[in-house]
Amino acid sequence: MIDQVSDRTNFDPWITSFLTIILLYGFWLFSLLFGIESSFDSVGEVFGADFIQFYSAAFGLREDLPIYDRFAQHLLQEKIIGTSIQGSFNFNNPPLFVLIFYPLTFLSYKAAFVSWIVIQLLLLIFSIKIISQEPSTLKLFIILSWFPIFTTFSYGQNSIFFLFILASAIKCLRQGYLFQSGLLTGVLALKPQLLPAFLIAWACAGKKGITGILGIIISISSLVLVSYLFMPESSQAYLSIVKSELFQIEKVSGFSYAKQHTLMSFFHLLFGDLVAAKIFCFVLMLFAIYFTRSIFIKYKNNEHLIFSFGALLLPCVSPYLMIYDLCLLIIPALVIWDEFKFSKIFSKKIYSFIWIVIPLNVTLLIPLQSRFLPWSIHFAELGLLVTFALIVNKMLTEDCLSIQSKT
Repeated sequence: MIDQVSDRTNFDPWITSFLTIILLYGFWLFSLLFGIESSFDSVGEVFGADFIQFYSAAFGLREDLPIYDRFAQHLLQEKIIGTSIQGSFNFNNPPLFVLIFYPLTFLSYKAAFVSWIVIQLLLLIFSIKIISQEPSTLKLFIILSWFPIFTTFSYGQNSIFFLFILASAIKCLRQGYLFQSGLLTGVLALKPQLLPAFLIAWACAGKKGITGILGIIISISSLVLVSYLFMPESSQAYLSIVKSELFQIEKVSGFSYAKQHTLMSFFHLLFGDLVAAKIFCFVLMLFAIYFTRSIFIKYKNNEHLIFSFGALLLPCVSPYLMIYDLCLLIIPALVIWDEFKFSKIFSKKIYSFIWIVIPLNVTLLIPLQSRFLPWSIHFAELGLLVTFALIVNKMLTEDCLSIQSKT
């Protein structure tokens, strides 16, 4: 498929992805080397960026410190870094998630950060092998050049971990283990803003989705029970954080609508009115769910599309979504890439637009519009919405299954 796209467009994905990787990761590595001694990179960010919140929360658990006490965590982060820190790096995941980072606290902070990067790279490779029917080095290169993947690495974020969880759920689903697939999907409760989209996708699958939803419910219930049994104070503190901060996340530093990738952020920036944004967001969300259900009716024997459309629904139904969370769009990219012939025709143009506009959106396009206009167009979100519409239109109006997936 990649060769056909290259022939049609004189586009060499090897060269493009390689140059992008050199540019993105080369600058990032230079920044890291700059911060080896100073604990700050070349642009003044804390060494490891967002990773400090996970490491300090796990370290706080080890030292019997409250993981949701913002002031205590800030002091601990300054102790870990060895100098004062401007701004806040708050741990906002449920308490059980901190256990994933607990073993890394036995390493120095910088060694732990490098280890986390290596772990995520391995998880990404495994995810591609699981999701794609034709994994290749070229696909790995193209995916590494996807800006949300880069930000996951450079920020030390956790989205690739959840990509691997969903890849494992896809493998279970392909083998007919719907309940086990649902159990794995329920692990998204450790990053709750991702869960609604995949829960809706399971519901859109009809009768077959009921088993998966049962697995999700049991998985979430088990996580909540274990959390309250072994971490009761942290669990109660997390509920307080949800009520006070996460329901109005756009007011929290670093989570403004300009930095989010949701329908709500798109319409709020466009209209500047929260009520109008909610109305348009709700209407389009209903359309997205309706068309997703229509897809499952037509392609009823392709249950693994649950995860493709769960990922595509993320910008439509998630309460908030940051740029690194968009790495989950790798799932529909790989599935549709491998199994649906229409992607060979239009994917290069639209994906090229998204590839380019996402890194430019927050850093240049939105600030530039905000300077001269009372409103802004969220071009990254617009590109994602157009992609969703094109995919749905093609899949509903044509028989898009490739010969490979029919056999």
